[in-house]
Amino acid sequence: MAQFLPRTPLGHILITSRTIPVGTRGKIINVGAFSRDQSTEFILKVTGQDDRLAASQLASLVSDNPQLLGLVGRMVESQRQPLMDVVNLIRRDLSLADPVLVPKVLTLQDAFRDQISQIRAQVAPRAESLLNLCSFFGSEDIPLSIFLDESNTQRDPVSGTGGYAWRILEDLSSLNRFAVVTIKPQTFSWHPAFQAFWREELPRTEKEKWAERAVKLLHDNFPSDSTHPETWNLCSTLMPHVKAATGFSEQLQIVSEQTANLVVRAGTFLSARAELHEGTAMLERAVEIASETSGATSDLFRHLVFNLALNYETFARLGEGIELVEQALKTNPDDPALLARLGTLCVASGRYQKADQVLDRVERLSPEDVRVLVALGQSLLDMGYLDRAESILHQALSKSPFHWAAQGCLSIVLLHNGNPRQARDLLEVGLAVARQAAGPTDPRLIHLLIQQGYVLQSTLELEEACGALQEALEMARAHYGEALPLWPISL
Repeated sequence: MAQFLPRTPLGHILITSRTIPVGTRGKIINVGAFSRDQSTEFILKVTGQDDRLAASQLASLVSDNPQLLGLVGRMVESQRQPLMDVVNLIRRDLSLADPVLVPKVLTLQDAFRDQISQIRAQVAPRAESLLNLCSFFGSEDIPLSIFLDESNTQRDPVSGTGGYAWRILEDLSSLNRFAVVTIKPQTFSWHPAFQAFWREELPRTEKEKWAERAVKLLHDNFPSDSTHPETWNLCSTLMPHVKAATGFSEQLQIVSEQTANLVVRAGTFLSARAELHEGTAMLERAVEIASETSGATSDLFRHLVFNLALNYETFARLGEGIELVEQALKTNPDDPALLARLGTLCVASGRYQKADQVLDRVERLSPEDVRVLVALGQSLLDMGYLDRAESILHQALSKSPFHWAAQGCLSIVLLHNGNPRQARDLLEVGLAVARQAAGPTDPRLIHLLIQQGYVLQSTLELEEACGALQEALEMARAHYGEALPLWPISL
């Protein structure tokens, strides 16, 4: 349940669930059945009908269960049936010639099983396959775009045949009359309990097949570079489905390199958005999956370790970060990205002699990756090698002229090298570009604002320095709350 709780001390959250144990973290509020009058009024309101006797009898058949009342109400509304006809159908299905003499009631499982039978009898197999596939997604707001996108129009993710794009809407329309899905202009949603029941009714081999296809479809649609702000809307939309599909893949023990890659992208996205607790947990999951699938020598694994070690550094989990990187270096001893990350961790933990050795090795490898150059430049700055740091950071900016971290780091180098005006101008450009690219509240601005405040102090522009630091502090509190004790120290 921890993933649903607020990250700051402020605010409350109400979780509706029949399965999540709260332990000592929250207060349980039991929700019972409706009264008969409440049930009757609910059915009349949902269906728009006025047959109070039939509504009362229908409420009796489902034992005034709010969940069943909602399900039956939606079915009546979508199929436009008179309430008494629905009552008679349920009695027939339950073999109730006389409900007074045989006091049997409709259970949720009975209702779902009846719906499944109707769906399989009345819709095309393709629509049934769509439900199989989407039973391994989250239940809410499944985006139509992942089915309609050009990359999926040539090959149907459900059947493997071509020309699928136009069929998804036809299939959803055929399912809509069963009150199984709710269609919106850009998304559709399941009844969550029915989705779980549908999935559990599948044989093991079918579960494995459709879980694998769900992961593949999400992998094909989740942005490969999820650190770019322009991809974040799509990433946010897909995240609940990524969590669901990869979770089922792990439960069924059918993880693949695609599963690992998808979890890495999701964890990288969350980390870039400063959702570091969840991002770190996701990347830690990815380490386990990647170890089982792609192996410790793969590019995927090295990229994953680089990002996860950065999160460990942010949380001051320096020992864990060093251990993680050193383990990866056993199979990748000359990887400049891993060495650069080890250097930053050694500097942060005060292991300067080892940091010196590692940073020398990185420089000799002449890295081309901008991330590696920035990490190397930051470490050289922290070690006091200003000229070497300036040279490396200019290299980084020659490859990526508006790299925010490189600009921020170089500004501090310029300040220490006696060029405060040049440092200030560089930061102003960096902040302007960052605000335009990612918006005024992007958490990555915090570092630049802190550095701007530091530089403006040196140029005696104290009011402007206070403004930059105040903005950084407010942004840090909004994003991290009390989660990152390093921010108040830095500020």
